[in-house]
Amino acid sequence: MYWPPLPELVRVGVAEGLACMPLGDMLRSAATSHPELRIQMIERPLSDMLRMLTLGALDVIFAPEQAATSDSSSILAWEEPLAVILPLACGDEGKPIRCAAIDLPIVLPDPDCLPGLDRQISSLLTPQQVRSSSASRFSSLAMIYAMVASGHCAGLLPRSLAVASDWNVMRLIQDTNAKVTVWLTQRRGEETGAAALIKALL
Repeated sequence: MYWPPLPELVRVGVAEGLACMPLGDMLRSAATSHPELRIQMIERPLSDMLRMLTLGALDVIFAPEQAATSDSSSILAWEEPLAVILPLACGDEGKPIRCAAIDLPIVLPDPDCLPGLDRQISSLLTPQQVRSSSASRFSSLAMIYAMVASGHCAGLLPRSLAVASDWNVMRLIQDTNAKVTVWLTQRRGEETGAAALIKALL
Protein backbone atom coordinates (compact mmCIF):
# COMPACT_ATOMS: atom_id res chain seq x y z
CA MET A 1 0.00 0.00 0.00
CA TYR A 2 1.32 3.43 -0.98
CA TRP A 3 1.82 5.88 1.89
CA PRO A 4 2.69 9.51 1.05
CA PRO A 5 5.81 10.90 2.72
CA LEU A 6 5.13 11.97 6.31
CA PRO A 7 5.62 15.66 7.11
CA GLU A 8 7.35 17.10 10.18
CA LEU A 9 4.38 19.41 10.86
CA VAL A 10 0.65 18.76 10.44
CA ARG A 11 -1.69 21.75 10.51
CA VAL A 12 -5.18 20.84 11.71
CA GLY A 13 -8.08 23.28 11.51
CA VAL A 14 -10.82 22.90 14.12
CA ALA A 15 -14.18 24.66 14.05
CA GLU A 16 -14.35 27.20 16.89
CA GLY A 17 -15.81 25.79 20.09
CA LEU A 18 -15.53 22.16 18.92
CA ALA A 19 -12.31 20.85 20.49
CA CYS A 20 -13.98 17.54 21.46
CA MET A 21 -12.26 14.70 23.28
CA PRO A 22 -11.69 12.61 20.10
CA LEU A 23 -9.13 15.26 19.14
CA GLY A 24 -7.36 14.68 22.46
CA ASP A 25 -7.33 10.94 21.74
CA MET A 26 -5.84 11.65 18.31
CA LEU A 27 -3.08 13.83 19.80
CA ARG A 28 -2.21 11.15 22.38
CA SER A 29 -2.00 8.51 19.65
CA ALA A 30 0.25 10.78 17.59
CA ALA A 31 2.56 11.41 20.55
CA THR A 32 2.94 7.65 21.04
CA SER A 33 3.29 6.50 17.44
CA HIS A 34 5.09 9.54 15.95
CA PRO A 35 6.88 11.37 18.79
CA GLU A 36 8.88 13.45 16.33
CA LEU A 37 5.74 14.84 14.69
CA ARG A 38 4.42 18.33 15.50
CA ILE A 39 0.67 18.88 15.23
CA GLN A 40 -0.51 22.49 15.12
CA MET A 41 -4.18 22.98 16.08
CA ILE A 42 -5.81 26.12 14.68
CA GLU A 43 -9.33 27.35 15.62
CA ARG A 44 -11.11 29.49 13.03
CA PRO A 45 -14.57 29.95 11.51
CA LEU A 46 -15.19 27.35 8.81
CA SER A 47 -15.15 29.87 5.94
CA ASP A 48 -11.68 31.05 7.00
CA MET A 49 -10.41 27.47 7.31
CA LEU A 50 -11.66 26.52 3.84
CA ARG A 51 -9.68 29.42 2.35
CA MET A 52 -6.61 28.33 4.33
CA LEU A 53 -7.07 24.73 3.13
CA THR A 54 -7.27 25.85 -0.51
CA LEU A 55 -4.13 27.96 -0.09
CA GLY A 56 -2.24 25.08 1.54
CA ALA A 57 -2.07 26.75 4.96
CA LEU A 58 -4.01 23.84 6.53
CA ASP A 59 -3.73 20.10 5.89
CA VAL A 60 -7.15 18.99 7.18
CA ILE A 61 -10.22 20.52 8.83
CA PHE A 62 -12.54 19.11 11.50
CA ALA A 63 -16.01 20.67 11.51
CA PRO A 64 -19.59 19.62 12.34
CA GLU A 65 -20.61 19.59 8.67
CA GLN A 66 -19.52 18.40 5.28
CA ALA A 67 -17.52 21.17 3.66
CA ALA A 68 -17.14 19.68 0.20
CA THR A 69 -16.40 22.25 -2.51
CA SER A 70 -14.79 22.12 -5.94
CA ASP A 71 -11.45 22.18 -4.07
CA SER A 72 -12.22 19.97 -1.04
CA SER A 73 -13.88 16.70 -0.03
CA SER A 74 -15.26 15.48 3.32
CA ILE A 75 -15.48 12.13 5.10
CA LEU A 76 -17.14 11.19 8.39
CA ALA A 77 -14.67 11.55 11.29
CA TRP A 78 -16.79 10.61 14.32
CA GLU A 79 -20.15 10.91 16.04
CA GLU A 80 -20.58 11.93 19.65
CA PRO A 81 -23.68 11.94 21.91
CA LEU A 82 -25.05 15.23 23.19
CA ALA A 83 -25.45 16.37 26.78
CA VAL A 84 -27.10 19.42 28.27
CA ILE A 85 -25.68 21.91 30.76
CA LEU A 86 -28.27 23.54 33.03
CA PRO A 87 -28.17 26.16 35.80
CA LEU A 88 -27.18 24.77 39.19
CA ALA A 89 -30.67 25.40 40.58
CA CYS A 90 -32.14 22.83 38.15
CA GLY A 91 -30.54 19.96 40.11
CA ASP A 92 -30.87 16.30 39.00
CA GLU A 93 -27.14 16.15 38.20
CA GLY A 94 -26.38 13.14 35.99
CA LYS A 95 -30.02 12.14 35.48
CA PRO A 96 -30.72 11.62 31.74
CA ILE A 97 -33.28 13.91 30.11
CA ARG A 98 -35.03 14.07 26.75
CA CYS A 99 -34.44 17.07 24.50
CA ALA A 100 -38.14 17.93 24.48
CA ALA A 101 -38.18 18.10 28.30
CA ILE A 102 -35.67 20.99 28.45
CA ASP A 103 -37.93 23.91 29.36
CA LEU A 104 -35.37 26.72 29.57
CA PRO A 105 -34.38 28.85 26.55
CA ILE A 106 -31.57 27.02 24.77
CA VAL A 107 -28.41 28.85 23.68
CA LEU A 108 -27.84 27.79 20.08
CA PRO A 109 -24.50 27.89 18.21
CA ASP A 110 -23.63 30.99 16.21
CA PRO A 111 -24.61 30.11 12.62
CA ASP A 112 -21.81 32.28 11.21
CA CYS A 113 -19.10 30.43 13.16
CA LEU A 114 -20.67 26.98 13.62
CA PRO A 115 -23.34 26.61 10.92
CA GLY A 116 -23.20 22.81 10.90
CA LEU A 117 -23.52 22.50 14.66
CA ASP A 118 -26.38 25.03 14.64
CA ARG A 119 -28.28 22.95 12.06
CA GLN A 120 -27.64 19.66 13.85
CA ILE A 121 -28.77 20.90 17.26
CA SER A 122 -31.73 22.90 15.96
CA SER A 123 -33.05 19.82 14.13
CA LEU A 124 -33.39 18.01 17.48
CA LEU A 125 -35.54 20.68 19.11
CA THR A 126 -39.29 21.13 19.05
CA PRO A 127 -40.68 24.14 17.14
CA GLN A 128 -41.52 25.73 20.51
CA GLN A 129 -37.94 25.26 21.75
CA VAL A 130 -36.59 26.88 18.59
CA ARG A 131 -38.97 29.84 18.96
CA SER A 132 -38.08 30.31 22.63
CA SER A 133 -34.33 29.82 22.22
CA SER A 134 -31.99 32.44 23.66
CA ALA A 135 -31.49 35.62 21.64
CA SER A 136 -27.74 35.21 22.22
CA ARG A 137 -25.61 32.66 20.39
CA PHE A 138 -22.34 30.98 21.32
CA SER A 139 -19.16 30.29 19.36
CA SER A 140 -16.95 29.40 22.34
CA LEU A 141 -17.26 27.22 25.43
CA ALA A 142 -16.54 30.19 27.69
CA MET A 143 -19.60 32.00 26.32
CA ILE A 144 -22.09 29.15 26.69
CA TYR A 145 -20.93 28.27 30.22
CA ALA A 146 -21.17 31.93 31.28
CA MET A 147 -24.69 32.22 29.88
CA VAL A 148 -25.89 29.02 31.57
CA ALA A 149 -24.33 30.19 34.85
CA SER A 150 -26.62 33.22 34.71
CA GLY A 151 -29.47 30.83 35.59
CA HIS A 152 -31.72 31.71 32.66
CA CYS A 153 -30.85 29.27 29.87
CA ALA A 154 -29.49 25.84 28.91
CA GLY A 155 -26.93 24.63 26.39
CA LEU A 156 -26.48 21.48 24.31
CA LEU A 157 -22.91 20.32 23.73
CA PRO A 158 -21.01 17.21 22.62
CA ARG A 159 -20.75 14.91 25.64
CA SER A 160 -16.98 15.34 26.03
CA LEU A 161 -17.38 19.14 26.30
CA ALA A 162 -20.30 19.13 28.77
CA VAL A 163 -19.17 19.06 32.40
CA ALA A 164 -20.64 19.97 35.77
CA SER A 165 -19.15 22.87 37.74
CA ASP A 166 -19.88 25.12 40.69
CA TRP A 167 -22.30 27.04 38.43
CA ASN A 168 -24.06 24.34 36.38
CA VAL A 169 -25.17 20.71 36.27
CA MET A 170 -24.71 18.32 33.36
CA ARG A 171 -27.28 15.75 32.18
CA LEU A 172 -27.04 13.24 29.33
CA ILE A 173 -29.60 13.40 26.55
CA GLN A 174 -31.73 10.25 26.31
CA ASP A 175 -32.76 10.60 22.65
CA THR A 176 -30.87 8.04 20.58
CA ASN A 177 -30.58 10.43 17.65
CA ALA A 178 -29.11 13.23 19.80
CA LYS A 179 -25.60 13.12 18.37
CA VAL A 180 -23.15 15.53 16.80
CA THR A 181 -21.51 14.40 13.58
CA VAL A 182 -18.02 15.74 12.86
CA TRP A 183 -16.44 15.62 9.40
CA LEU A 184 -12.85 15.66 8.19
CA THR A 185 -12.24 17.83 5.11
CA GLN A 186 -9.11 17.77 2.94
CA ARG A 187 -8.06 19.11 -0.43
CA ARG A 188 -9.85 17.27 -3.20
CA GLY A 189 -7.83 14.68 -5.11
CA GLU A 190 -4.73 15.13 -2.94
CA GLU A 191 -3.86 12.42 -0.41
CA THR A 192 -0.98 14.08 1.41
CA GLY A 193 1.06 12.37 4.09
CA ALA A 194 -0.50 14.72 6.63
CA ALA A 195 -4.09 13.83 5.66
CA ALA A 196 -3.32 10.10 5.51
CA LEU A 197 -1.71 10.18 8.94
CA ILE A 198 -4.58 12.06 10.60
CA LYS A 199 -7.11 9.59 9.16
CA ALA A 200 -5.02 6.67 10.38
CA LEU A 201 -4.77 8.17 13.89
CA LEU A 202 -8.57 8.54 14.03
